[in-house]
Amino acid sequence: MKRNQLLSLVTAITIILIVLSLIFIHFPFMGHDYSLSIGWANDYQFAWKKFGVFNIIFSPQRCSGVPVWANPIGLNFSLFHILSTLFKDLNVIVIYSCVLMSLSFFGIKKFLSLFELDEPWKSYIAIGWCLQGYITTRAIVGHLPLINLGLWPLYAYLLIKKNNSNKKDILGLIIFSFAFAHDFYMANTYLFVMFPLAFSLFLVIMKINQINIDFKWTLKRLFSGSILTLVIILPKLIAILSFTRNFQRQSSFAKVDLLSSLNYVFMNLITPLPLDYHEMTGWRYGNWESISYIFPFFFPVLICHSSIDFKKYGRILTSLLLIIILGVFISSGLYADFIKNIPIIKSFHVNPRWMAILSLSLLAITTFYLKKAQLKSWIAIVFIVIAFTTPFYFIGQNYFRISYLYRSGLNVEKNRLNYCYEPAFGHKLELLPIKSLKGKYFDPRCFVSKKKCTDYTLKPELKEKLENYSLSPFEE
Repeated sequence: MKRNQLLSLVTAITIILIVLSLIFIHFPFMGHDYSLSIGWANDYQFAWKKFGVFNIIFSPQRCSGVPVWANPIGLNFSLFHILSTLFKDLNVIVIYSCVLMSLSFFGIKKFLSLFELDEPWKSYIAIGWCLQGYITTRAIVGHLPLINLGLWPLYAYLLIKKNNSNKKDILGLIIFSFAFAHDFYMANTYLFVMFPLAFSLFLVIMKINQINIDFKWTLKRLFSGSILTLVIILPKLIAILSFTRNFQRQSSFAKVDLLSSLNYVFMNLITPLPLDYHEMTGWRYGNWESISYIFPFFFPVLICHSSIDFKKYGRILTSLLLIIILGVFISSGLYADFIKNIPIIKSFHVNPRWMAILSLSLLAITTFYLKKAQLKSWIAIVFIVIAFTTPFYFIGQNYFRISYLYRSGLNVEKNRLNYCYEPAFGHKLELLPIKSLKGKYFDPRCFVSKKKCTDYTLKPELKEKLENYSLSPFEE
């Protein structure tokens, strides 16, 4: 095995081990949103083993009968779904995370091959990409679908790469379309909507820096691939629209003053160390919504170094300035009044989650600078050490709120109903018709265990508590 190949292999394995350690470092306590994915894994496994059913329409484990196929976060026909029919819940999470990190690492190495970057730097940038805050915090919290962001460089490669053979070009487009459709079936509605925007911005940055690619051909592939993807997802999309029209979640995009947004963008580019973003911006969501992109502290170095020779790095600095301006606009929520009138999109929330639109462009700027500066690879040691250690800072946040229990659906513990958290019913369950819960309800443990099932009757005081229930599961 060549030295460069060995370096890539060791780097990829190390990244996977770091991500897995972040997920399970406090086991049996896990990130709060694993309360959903663990239950779903058991859902799919039980349905397959007990009834031989792969595609579940409804599940009694999910709030006593919430649609699965028509649910925007149903995770149907996805890698997670397939693995769930073969392995137990924790094994599913481990295998899925390993596969995603491996594909992400492979994808960015292929992507960087387009820019003729030296091999050591390819692996170093791959480290920064795979361990960026947007990916590692998702793994910690339990947002498994959102770690698919790591695949974006692979998507970009498939759209940009021009082969000498039409068959290879068509094959690349088909692979992109099915992979992109998989994001939708994996409940990646955010990433599904954001990638075309992110890729278009990325092409603008490529144009500014005079990178030689066939932009017209690439845009045609993006359009063709998107159309093919829509055809693939059409059955589930129709079902989702039919279900969600009954539960019109309102936009929760918050308007933040421009100074706070500017501080947020700079802090995310400079350092991923845990900051009080709630204090800074007023957002109630925590640091897991931050971008914390690529190498911490890298962009201040880029700015200082580039400013000395503006003639050489002027296009790179212009690109970075454009990204900062767009970042301030995205995080400010100035578009909230417009968003709330757009179907489906208005159900999305959290301004900083949309900062992912900038990620491919930031990756491009990093690559352009390193290629033009021709820095010695040993200089990256400082950045590499920080990139490896920074993700562990995030585990200090209060993400590990659930123990290893089957906690999705109507959750019963010690004969007590906690709550039924189903995102389709609103972020604070404001759309859940809680008053219709009368008499007996289904104990989800019946669905995931071999024990004798028992119906529990709602006690009057518990029923009253449910009717007045408005507490978000993210709050204590």
